[in-house]
Amino acid sequence: MNISAPVRSLLCATVALVMVGGCSSHAQLTSLQQRVTKLERQRRALRDTYKRDQKRLERLRQDIEASSRYLRRNGARMNARVDDLEDALRLSRGASDVLRHRVESIAKALRTEQELMQALGRKHQTLVADLRDRAGISVLALPRELPEHADKWIELANHKFAWGEVRASEAIARECRKRFQGTEQAAKCGMIVGKIAYEEHRFNDAVSVFRAVHDALDGKALDIVAEALQSISRTFEAQGKCAQSKQVLVYVKGLMKANDTAKQATELLASLGKRCTEGQVQLPEPSSGSLKRAHQAAELAKAKTAKEAEIEQDKAAQRIKEQEQKKIQEARIARDKRAAAEAKVEAQRIQKDQLSKNATQPRVASETVKSQSKSSKSTSAATKDKGATKGAKASKQSKPASQSKPLKDK
Repeated sequence: MNISAPVRSLLCATVALVMVGGCSSHAQLTSLQQRVTKLERQRRALRDTYKRDQKRLERLRQDIEASSRYLRRNGARMNARVDDLEDALRLSRGASDVLRHRVESIAKALRTEQELMQALGRKHQTLVADLRDRAGISVLALPRELPEHADKWIELANHKFAWGEVRASEAIARECRKRFQGTEQAAKCGMIVGKIAYEEHRFNDAVSVFRAVHDALDGKALDIVAEALQSISRTFEAQGKCAQSKQVLVYVKGLMKANDTAKQATELLASLGKRCTEGQVQLPEPSSGSLKRAHQAAELAKAKTAKEAEIEQDKAAQRIKEQEQKKIQEARIARDKRAAAEAKVEAQRIQKDQLSKNATQPRVASETVKSQSKSSKSTSAATKDKGATKGAKASKQSKPASQSKPLKDK
C-alpha cells in the first residue's frame, strides 16, 4: 500500500505514542489504518473535484472570451448598420424635402393653370358676346345636349333665361328659329331673342326681331303675332316714341278684331297717355334670372328659417337652463329655509331645556332644604321621643316607690 509522506509521518508518530504509552491492541491499529485509508480517499476525491472545477472554470473562461468576441463583432456590425440607417434616413429626408418642393411647385402651377383657365373662360365669354353683337354668331353658347322637339327647345331657352344664362338662352332660341323656320315654335323662339334684346336696351334689334316674327307668319291673326306687335309697341314706349306705339296698337286692334287681344290693345291705347311721354326714354328692368333670384331668395329664406330655428332652439335651451337654475335656486332656498327652521326649532328646544334646567335647580335646592329640615325635625322629634320615653320610665320607676312608702307607714 502506497502511503504518502505526511500520512506516514502521522502513522509513525501515532505508533510511537502508542508504544510510549504502552502496548496497543490489534483493533486500535486496524481502526487507525481505516481512518488513514478514509483520509487518503477523501484527499483523492478533493483532488479530483479540484481538477474538475479547474476544467470547468477554464471552459467558462473560454465561453466568456468567445461571447466577448461575438459581442464585439456584432457590436461593430450594429454600429455599421446604424450608420447606414442614419445615412438612409438623411437621404430619405432629403428626398422628402425634394418631393415636398416639387408638390408645392406643382400646386402653384395648378393654381396658375386654374387662373389661366378662368381667364380663358372669361375671354371666351367675351368673344362669344362680341361675335354675337358683331356678326350674330351665337352657336358657340349652345349647350352640348340639345332636344329634338321644338317645344323642348322653347322650354330649354326659357329655363336658361329664367336662370340668368342669357347668352345660352339666346343661342338656343336663334338655333331654334333656324331649325324650325316658318312655324309658330320658331316664332316663340324669336320672341325670346327679341325679349333679350329689349331687356339689354338694344331696341332696334328687338324691333327687327319682333317684325321678323310678324313677317314669318305673314301677319296672320295669331296670338303669337299679336304678342310680337305688342312687344314692338312696348319697345317704342321705352324709346319715347309714343305715336309709333299708338299706331302699332291700332294695327293690333284692327288685326285681332273682336278677340281678347283686341280688347287688351284697346285698354293699352286708353292708358298710353299715362305710360308714355314723347321723347322720354324709359329703360326697362331686366326680368332674366327670375328663377335664379327666386331660388336664391328661397335659399336665403331657408337659411334665415334655419337661423331662426337655431335661435329659437338656443332660446328654448336658454329657457330650459333658466328654469333648471330657477328650480335649483328654489330648491336651495327651500333647503335653506328648512335648515333655518330646523335650527330655530333646535334653538328653541335648547332654550327650553335650559329654562327647564334653570327652573329645576331651585326646586331641587328647595327640596333639598325641605328634606334637610324634615330630617332635622325628625331627628329632634326622635330625640324628644327618646327623652319622653326615658322620663316615662323614670316616672314609672318612681311611682311605685311613692306608693309603697305610705304602706310602710301604715
